[in-house]
Amino acid sequence: MHGLAKASQRYGARICETKVERLGADAEGMLIHTTHGTVRARKVIVALNAWTGELH
Repeated sequence: MHGLAKASQRYGARICETKVERLGADAEGMLIHTTHGTVRARKVIVALNAWTGELH
């Protein structure tokens, strides 16, 4: 995970560690609805690693 995070940040990614309640998409990109509000992004990297089993 740390390698993916570092490489992503070198290319301009912003890392947000919070619970995602749902993902959506529209003509302008992705909408990430979290417990702390909604974030809009052009692209999203979903990196779950050991927590893949908890994805519903």
